[in-house]
Amino acid sequence: MRDHEEIISALEVRDGKALAAILRRHLLEKRDAVLLLHAEVDA
Repeated sequence: MRDHEEIISALEVRDGKALAAILRRHLLEKRDAVLLLHAEVDA
């Protein structure tokens, strides 16, 4: 949920660079979580 709060804050202050960095990190972490779950299912 920390990411979501950071996203909202960046949107509120209209900080596009911060928003891009937060979203990139958030999506990469989600990707890693999905890949890990996928690997566990296949094992």
